Amino acid sequence: MKLDNAVARDIITALRRGTVPATGLHHFVVGLELEQQVIGEELDYTASGRAAIKCVNGDYGAGKSFLSRLAMAMAAERGLVCSFVTVSVDTPLDKLDVVYRDLAANLRITGQQAALKGLVDRWVYRVEEKLIDMEGIGEDDPALRDRTREEIEQTLSRIPALPSAFVAALSGYYLAQYDEDFPTANGILGWLAGETTVAAGIKRQAGLTGRVDPTMSLSFVRGIAEVARLSGSTGLMVAFDEVETIQRLTRPSREKALNNLRQIVDDCDAGSFPYCYFLFTGTPDFFDGSKGIKSLDPLYDRLKLTGDREHPNLRQTQIVLRKFDREKLLLVAQKVRTMFQVAHPDPPLDPERTSDAVIEAMADRVTGKLGGRVDVVPRLFLRELIDVLDRVQEYPDYDPREHYKLDLESVTSAMELAPQEEEALRGGEGFEEAPTIE
Repeated sequence: MKLDNAVARDIITALRRGTVPATGLHHFVVGLELEQQVIGEELDYTASGRAAIKCVNGDYGAGKSFLSRLAMAMAAERGLVCSFVTVSVDTPLDKLDVVYRDLAANLRITGQQAALKGLVDRWVYRVEEKLIDMEGIGEDDPALRDRTREEIEQTLSRIPALPSAFVAALSGYYLAQYDEDFPTANGILGWLAGETTVAAGIKRQAGLTGRVDPTMSLSFVRGIAEVARLSGSTGLMVAFDEVETIQRLTRPSREKALNNLRQIVDDCDAGSFPYCYFLFTGTPDFFDGSKGIKSLDPLYDRLKLTGDREHPNLRQTQIVLRKFDREKLLLVAQKVRTMFQVAHPDPPLDPERTSDAVIEAMADRVTGKLGGRVDVVPRLFLRELIDVLDRVQEYPDYDPREHYKLDLESVTSAMELAPQEEEALRGGEGFEEAPTIE
């Protein structure tokens, strides 16, 4: 896909702020070609009505979060609805109701928020259109209301193991929406999304009680995937980032979280999650340490790596990412330079002041400041690179070979550093004044 000015500007603007771009990741991906190919095959398999799971094992800086967001972009291109869940102390994997609430809140349809409402409304509209076309019911005929409700309930009742509460919620939402009782409709939709503060009167009106509890949560995920498909999407992809935080839980909570992960794996194998793709990212200690999957033998047997790690089989459930190195950093930088010129075509960049040699010298300077840790450099370095490209374009007399100095304190004060970046900073040259590029 050709890079246009708008997408290029979105990418450069995000990198200028030190954040991961929301779109266009494929334009500067480096070293993940095989992983992309395998994930693409698995997404196609998912869209055919199957379930698939991928676990991504990598140290900080290996590109786990980047790959998961890239996979989401690939899923969106294939018509899947996506959700990104960061596993944390606030969203622990031992509490499936909390995970479900986060999953529902983060649903996206081609990048848009409020996706759950969009999915439901799109499906209901399809149901109404079908009844109008096939049964000749007029748009203003009161019979349309009851026939649409019946069709919703009958369609959902054919989905195995879907809780009656899920069906009641969608039916109640439709009726309230049709009757233009929007506060009730929004309340029911909130209940469906896992909210816990829905008024009792609204729940009574839809025949609902309590809340979406942990025993119902995974079946509700299945329900969302089915509604996504019925609305015209091809399925659901959920990326769970930082699953290694499971290890910080108390032993009972950790065991419960690991068992929940095992249940998801087994349910996928049993065909209980058609049209669903789950991606989990974690650090090596989660996949190989004593407090990770090794502490639950059935889960470890399902996810462990087998065979030659020097020539890994990427079609296994678990794949291992290698650390970001200097060669990859320079390749990304060169791609970013190209994207910068697409985003800001006038005036053209001076090839001498933005040469590969200048980029290499800058990369070595930033890396040296962070203890030689190339794996923790990328977002800091790319932010610096774009700042230099801005100045080259704005000032004809600005030459990074003469004027560039790395003010790391200024750069890091404007960014929220990860613990690994702070550790690398302490192990590097620190905030001492950096010399100019030779």
